[in-house]
Amino acid sequence: MELRINQAILHRNTAKRKGSKQPDYIGTINFDGAERQLQMWVKKAKTSGNIYLFGTNSPFYEKPQKGKNSEDIDESPDAPI
Repeated sequence: MELRINQAILHRNTAKRKGSKQPDYIGTINFDGAERQLQMWVKKAKTSGNIYLFGTNSPFYEKPQKGKNSEDIDESPDAPI
């Protein structure tokens, strides 16, 4: 689904295990044109007992490719092909 600027989409985290600290909802937010990861937790206020959502956003995590680190690649003109 293509998100417009400043739109978000969330879905229930069906992979969450009971008692884990994983978010209850996960999704994507388009924040000023940049897509970011969105995480939300269902919380309960200690004093009033009201239920609310707490959330964070972060850049998408990309696993580094094995053997593709910049330190592993010799880009000098004399490097063997």
